[in-house]
Amino acid sequence: MKIGEIIRHKQPDVYRKLMEIKEATKSVIHKVRINDREAERLMRHDSFIRGRGGIRQTRRG
Repeated sequence: MKIGEIIRHKQPDVYRKLMEIKEATKSVIHKVRINDREAERLMRHDSFIRGRGGIRQTRRG
């Protein structure tokens, strides 16, 4: 039995609130897709490096 199933049976009001929070945050989160030209432009700058399968920012700014 999963934790969600236990909460749903014992505390249905808490489960509903958790599901509302989950749906609200799901619509906010999205991934940014960039093409090769934008990736190359980012990598020319010193504050970005390519590592672990993606482009990472090394410094702020």
